[in-house]
Amino acid sequence: MHSPRRMALPIVLLVSAATALVAGRWHLLPKRFAVVVPGRVYRGGEQQRWPYRWILDEYDIKTIVNLNFPSSDEAWDELEAAEARKRGIERVGLAMSGDGVVPFEKLEEAAAILADPRRQPVFVHCSAGVQRTNAVCAVYRLKYCGWSLEETLAECERYWLSRDSNPELFAHLERYAEKLRSGRMRPQPSATQPGR
Repeated sequence: MHSPRRMALPIVLLVSAATALVAGRWHLLPKRFAVVVPGRVYRGGEQQRWPYRWILDEYDIKTIVNLNFPSSDEAWDELEAAEARKRGIERVGLAMSGDGVVPFEKLEEAAAILADPRRQPVFVHCSAGVQRTNAVCAVYRLKYCGWSLEETLAECERYWLSRDSNPELFAHLERYAEKLRSGRMRPQPSATQPGR
């Protein structure tokens, strides 16, 4: 029979390893990375060095749209700037509040970059890759891809945006879609209509 002390050691080691893996996962894996339109638009959160290099190289990124600019993490800003410089990537910094509820014009400014074929492939991100990134991608889908509000909000929910936790942002996007529908904001087809 095993003593409780001998049984405790493997359990402690297993729990420690699991904790380290969860805590360090973003150092190994891209943070909330997803393909919006293959070959054109990609999205995520702030990346650690290795996953970031992989994204930039694997997807041949030409433009980075940073919605968390300037970051509260100066070292991270320097990392992104250095990686962009090294690869000749355009880096656009847009300051947006963390909840993504920002003026429609600011969301459209970012979405226009995503839709510009001369700047693609584009990687758009905020800190977590949730509120601001979803807001910009939603405006891109509504204005440039011709998606319905229902399709757009369903995509937001697939990409980690909870309706229960972010009712203000969902309401904001609904108001934007209504302005677009009423003609107070004009839809703009991109040079080539992205698929669904």
